Amino acid sequence: MIKCSLKSEDADSEEIQILNHREWIYKLWDNLKYRNWDLTKFKDVHLIPTNRSTLRKLNTPKKIFSNENISINLRHIFEKFGGVFVEHEFDVGRISRWNKITSYIIKPDDIISVLGSFRADTSYPRNLSQTTLQTYEASTLANHLSNHLRLVNKVQIMNYIEVIKYLSIFFEVDHDSPISLLPENTNWYLLPRNEENTCGKIIYPRNMGKFLNTSSQNLSYILEDIIKITRLDSYVYWQKYVIPYLGSQQQAVIDKVVDSLFDRLPFLLDHDVNLKDVLGRTSFVPVGTYKMSQQQEMPARVKLVKPTELFDPEDMTVVGLFFEEEQVFPAGRYGIPRNKFSNKFFSNLKLLGMKSDLSSND
Repeated sequence: MIKCSLKSEDADSEEIQILNHREWIYKLWDNLKYRNWDLTKFKDVHLIPTNRSTLRKLNTPKKIFSNENISINLRHIFEKFGGVFVEHEFDVGRISRWNKITSYIIKPDDIISVLGSFRADTSYPRNLSQTTLQTYEASTLANHLSNHLRLVNKVQIMNYIEVIKYLSIFFEVDHDSPISLLPENTNWYLLPRNEENTCGKIIYPRNMGKFLNTSSQNLSYILEDIIKITRLDSYVYWQKYVIPYLGSQQQAVIDKVVDSLFDRLPFLLDHDVNLKDVLGRTSFVPVGTYKMSQQQEMPARVKLVKPTELFDPEDMTVVGLFFEEEQVFPAGRYGIPRNKFSNKFFSNLKLLGMKSDLSSND
C-alpha cells in the first residue's frame, strides 16, 4: 500500500522534485522505522530528501552522500563530480542512524564507496576528467583521498585506480594547474627522491614522457603507493633523461641544468665512472676565443661542442698555438674561473676531458 501510494509519474528518474512541504516524508520514515520495514522492498521508490529540493530513489548505482564529517570545500568538489547530498535535517535526524538505511547513504570517509559512486555516474569518466579544480580544491581532495586510502585494503583499491587517475588532483613539474592522468596516453615519471627542487629544468621531451610533482606527501603516497608511478633512480634520470638532450636546449636552460648536474657529478661518477666519457662526448659547452674565455663572454653565434673538443685556456703553452680569433676554448660561464662558483664549471670540463695539449688529430 505504501509503495503504491508513493509511485511517481517519473519512475525511471533517480530524482524527482519535491515541494517545500516535506513533513510527510519524515513522518513516512518514522513509520518505516517503527514498523521495521524491509527497505529492499522500497529500493526503487523516491524516499531520500536531498539538499537540492528533490527526492532520490532509495537505491541507485550512484549513491547519495552524507554531510557527516565533510568540509564545505570537499562537499563542493563532490558536487562538481555529480555527487548528491542528503538534506541536512534528514542527515542529522535519528532515521539516518537506523542500521537499515546506512547502506544507502555514503559517508565521505568511506573512500571506496565514494570512488564507486563517482564511477557509477552516467557521464563517467567525463564527470571527472572534464571537471576543473582550483589548486586548493585539488589539494583538499588529494589529502582526503590519501588519508582514507591508507586505511583500505590495497586489493580493494586496485579496482578503483582508473577512477583516481581521472581526478584532476595531480601537477606536472613546473606547471601550476591541476591535471588528471587520464585519458591522456602519457608515460609518467617521478623525479629522483630528494631532487625535486634541485635538478634544474626538465628537458626530457614531453612527447616522450612527463614528470609529476610529489612535493606533497599525500600526492606522493597516491602516485607511488597507489597508482605505482615509476620513481627514477638519480643515476638513471641524469644518464637517460637529461644528458642525451642537453645539446638541443637554449643556452640558459643548459647552464641551469648543467649547474645542477655538476653539483652531483661526483656521486654519479661513483655509480658509474663511464658516465665521464658519455658527458665528455656530449655537445653542451659554448666555444669561443681565448679572450671570450678569459672574460667569460659568449660569442654572437653560439656553437656547442664536446668537452673533449676544447682546449684549456689556462695553459699558456696551448693558448700560444692558436690564432687570436680561433674559437677552441670554453666560453661564457664555462670560461676561465673568476671565483669559486664559476670554477665548478671549469674544473668539471677538465675532469670531462678538456685538452691541455695538441694531438696529431688536432
